[in-house]
Amino acid sequence: MKTLFICLSNSKKFGERCIAGIEVKKTIKAYQPIEKEGKPKWLRPISKYQHGAVGEDLVGGIKLMDIIEIDVEEFCPSGYQSENATFKPASVKKVGNIRLSDKDLDRLIDMEQYKDKIYSIGYATHTIESFINTLKKFNITAIADVRSQPYSKFKPEFNRENLKQALISAHPEMGDF
Repeated sequence: MKTLFICLSNSKKFGERCIAGIEVKKTIKAYQPIEKEGKPKWLRPISKYQHGAVGEDLVGGIKLMDIIEIDVEEFCPSGYQSENATFKPASVKKVGNIRLSDKDLDRLIDMEQYKDKIYSIGYATHTIESFINTLKKFNITAIADVRSQPYSKFKPEFNRENLKQALISAHPEMGDF
């Protein structure tokens, strides 16, 4: 059965690869996530080898957010890990790539799982705006700066006082930073 998924993970496993993503269907204008019990349905193509690793030659070039088509042979072949599916190796084909807005990405993630958690966030890959948007996205209402030297030579907007002012502007309730 021809199946499409958005690649959200492609990591090394026992010298080969472990690939996974959200199953999608193509509509006229976009790719829509397939849902299972109200949540995006995960798919993890596995080989018939002991650990299910997939050959580097088959999926090593697949990037995150690539849309992949495979011919699924059997879902959940071992009776557990319902996202697992064996597939015909010769069927792996990249059919596209997508760029998601934050709104679209939220549709792929079950945000409920992030309630009542403690998070760690770095700033090196963020602008101050994307940093604050990430805090808002995950409903983070308290932040502790644990750096021994709360200053950045390369990103002065993340110096303690600058960061505090940006957070207070965006989140007045964070005044006790």
